[in-house]
Amino acid sequence: MFSTFLPMARVEPLRDKDDLSPPVSTGKERILLVDDEQQIVAMMQQMLEHLGYSVTAFTDSTDALAHFQEHPAEFDLIISDLTMPRITGHELAGKLREVREDVKILLCSGLSERISQEKAETLGIKGVLMKPITMWDLAVVVRRIIKGDSGDIP
Repeated sequence: MFSTFLPMARVEPLRDKDDLSPPVSTGKERILLVDDEQQIVAMMQQMLEHLGYSVTAFTDSTDALAHFQEHPAEFDLIISDLTMPRITGHELAGKLREVREDVKILLCSGLSERISQEKAETLGIKGVLMKPITMWDLAVVVRRIIKGDSGDIP
């Protein structure tokens, strides 16, 4: 037989979850979401829809481009993965801007690879989010881009 002694910890009672973080920004805009990983598309689509956005999602960048070419006025924001087969995120951004120059684009990446600010601006990319993405970060960045705020992206 043996005994284990642990130090006593004094803990504060948990606060109401509403007190833990600032309110999350929501909206009603339309978003085109593109990522080659189905699980990421499902998760991000669920987060965006929970925030009030209407989401059209694709796991193939060529299909997403074709849909955008047919319906260029349908979207307020494009969210795309940076690294995808066939058409990469920055290539997709360039092709989307050929169709509609004023389209707002947010790139997401799970790699440490960064796109230069200069290249991002020429492609119409308004921000880059690193994966894993939290709902709070996504909500803040999406609102900033849609509203046209030039504040720093978290």
